[in-house]
Amino acid sequence: MKQFKSLPVLLLLLLTACSIQKLPIHTELGSFTAPEVVLVQGSTFTMGCTDEQASDCEGDEKPAHRVTLSSFYIGKYEVTVNEYYDYAQSTGIDMPVEPGWDWTAGGGDYPIVNVNWFDAARYCNWLSKKEGLTQVYSFSGIDGSRIAISHSANGYRLPTEAEWEYAARGGAKSRGYKYSGSNEINKVAWYDDNTFSPKAYGTRLPNELDLYDMNGNVSEWCQDWYSDTYYDMSPSTDPKGPERGDRRVLRGGGWYGLAELLRVTNRDDISPGGRGISGGFRVARSQ
Repeated sequence: MKQFKSLPVLLLLLLTACSIQKLPIHTELGSFTAPEVVLVQGSTFTMGCTDEQASDCEGDEKPAHRVTLSSFYIGKYEVTVNEYYDYAQSTGIDMPVEPGWDWTAGGGDYPIVNVNWFDAARYCNWLSKKEGLTQVYSFSGIDGSRIAISHSANGYRLPTEAEWEYAARGGAKSRGYKYSGSNEINKVAWYDDNTFSPKAYGTRLPNELDLYDMNGNVSEWCQDWYSDTYYDMSPSTDPKGPERGDRRVLRGGGWYGLAELLRVTNRDDISPGGRGISGGFRVARSQ
């Protein structure tokens, strides 16, 4: 990775490390609501450095390669503070560290932040159980950091990196934009040129699949381990990332990200235990 690409992730970790604390539960937040999902019809697309990205492509976005995906569901919006609060109240866990803005404004419609990969996976498991679906993730080990993923389970999970990019591009309805939903970034994203914090969900234009905030607002965890050479060996059908690694994929950039980091092909990575004020997620589920 080039240094400019990893700088926001480093800032993400440093800001979190300096402010760890317990957050009192906000009792004014509402009752349970499940994240709204959109059905993404499977098809074949070109993943990675395609022509609309011009000279902005990084080395780990190459080579461009054809990928065929099965149909799946993905969250219409990033998981919100209110939705995560339901999970925290139900399970008795502490809410994440509250950032420097009022994330309960508008009934908790801001995206949840300061969650690591394990937090996101456990939320998905809780949501699956609540809706009577089979849980995708199994946790083991003294600290619960050993993960087994059931790819046949019908429960909620994080999107694979290929699913995320396909959905961000607009799926089978894609118009070939550089960013998710437009070539004009200010129409579809909150990022370092137009905000000093995330915004409530759905306040920029959606993409071709009616998905919001696929670029900017918060960076989104994907299910895959990260490898900068994975595109050289990726399966052509329903790729799920490397079998092992030490960093997980993040996609979409965030509210303090540069425009280059918000492109639909841009890849980033971080330790799965990392938390930060620009890190969140959206859910997915196999059809």
